[in-house]
Amino acid sequence: MAEKLERNKSFRKAVLEYVERGGRVYAECGGFMYMTSSIIVIDSSEYEMAGAIDAVTYVLERPVGKGYTWGAVVGETPVAPTTPFSKATSSTTQEWHLERKPSL
Repeated sequence: MAEKLERNKSFRKAVLEYVERGGRVYAECGGFMYMTSSIIVIDSSEYEMAGAIDAVTYVLERPVGKGYTWGAVVGETPVAPTTPFSKATSSTTQEWHLERKPSL
């Protein structure tokens, strides 16, 4: 999959230009990986990605994190806006990872 993403140079360029012009992007999991400079897969092959985040993502053979995580939205966001009746919107979600994302 990473090889196919790398081959689409025009889309990678368009995404990076959009971000550099101040465009907003919501990216999680594979989308976050796509926004980094590159992805290194299990066989150590490295594939160039959009480059909007100056970091490298590593795909691993075995899961490195699983369980549940909790989060709260405490201000207005385009993803999960708060309501006039609540101070925060919260959620619990499952997480399971086969990749190691960079520390930012």
